[in-house]
Amino acid sequence: MASSPGDATGTSVDLLRRVLRADRGLLEGGGRGLGLRSGLWLLLLAGASIGLFLGTCDPTRPMQILYSSIKVPLLLGGTFGLTLPFLIALLAVSGHLDQAPRTMRAVLAAEIGFAMCIGSLGPIVVLEAWSGIDYATIRLLWIGVFCLGLVVAGGLIRRLLADSVPGLSRILVIWIGVHALAGVQLAWTLRPFIGRPDSPTEFIRTEGLANAYLQVGGMLLEAILR
Repeated sequence: MASSPGDATGTSVDLLRRVLRADRGLLEGGGRGLGLRSGLWLLLLAGASIGLFLGTCDPTRPMQILYSSIKVPLLLGGTFGLTLPFLIALLAVSGHLDQAPRTMRAVLAAEIGFAMCIGSLGPIVVLEAWSGIDYATIRLLWIGVFCLGLVVAGGLIRRLLADSVPGLSRILVIWIGVHALAGVQLAWTLRPFIGRPDSPTEFIRTEGLANAYLQVGGMLLEAILR
């Protein structure tokens, strides 16, 4: 018998609840474990909600809302896909390749927690944006929200793998750093997510590639010196 939409919704809600509780049963195989398809589906759905909030910071740009809702899932899924081979290579070099299935489930759960944290704070940033703060401050608020999401993701991984083999946590610290660097560059490539008031609404900026770390560092320096 085919499952009903209500059954699928209940399963998704239960999975989200277990992610927030850092349920270690998510790491096991079988029906109670975190499946790749269901995990990626939740991650992309959460990404779409983040994009909705990003685009809604300027409600006069309806196409930006649509574009951001498409691009944030691409950002989250793309960053996960780009850094997953590096994680597997780290596990292989360190002699922990047998831990790959559990580790990848933990990483996917942390990605979902990361997206949920950002999505939960999205309405607050939108409210601040609608209150009339400038574009530069809105960007800094979103950078802060994404940084907080990284902290949450790191905490989830640490709790999920608390009873794992020694040395695995150090591997994941390295991976999280590479994941953050890749995510920053990919986000800059896929910009805009909010849209500058003095620029037209575009799916991707036509200005070409640039060093994201220099650009973000310049934004932070400008905010400090203001």
